[in-house]
Amino acid sequence: EMYLNPLIGDPLSRLALPVKPDLAISSTDIRSSNPVPTPNDTSVTIRLDVKNYGLVPSDSVGVTLTDVFAGETQLLPDGFKLPATRYRDSVFVRWDKMYQVGRHTLRATLDPAGRIGEVNELTILHQLINMFTQTSCRSSNR
Repeated sequence: EMYLNPLIGDPLSRLALPVKPDLAISSTDIRSSNPVPTPNDTSVTIRLDVKNYGLVPSDSVGVTLTDVFAGETQLLPDGFKLPATRYRDSVFVRWDKMYQVGRHTLRATLDPAGRIGEVNELTILHQLINMFTQTSCRSSNR
């Protein structure tokens, strides 16, 4: 017996397949190696999990992580790139600003230069807010 799929090759059928990359990051994709850092810690490692639900980009993916503290924005580190992301990849960044007590907003941006045409451009920026005090920290995602 021979079974054929009538949709394959039919010019009138259109399958819901991505036609571009679809990079994404959410608040649960930004994590700290120490969920409760204090000023006594020398540094923590920030992990960014990057997802791609679409086609593989033809080039590497730029990633920026910034720290907004007391109205000033600092790049952590000076930008970096991931190889062309298939489904999921992770980036680890060392963050050593524990001595700056107060509110820190960490923002991760994928493809900050906008070089990669994507299915959904709204899923490439997310932030994690850490509230530091003299002796402890509490964390909240946005």
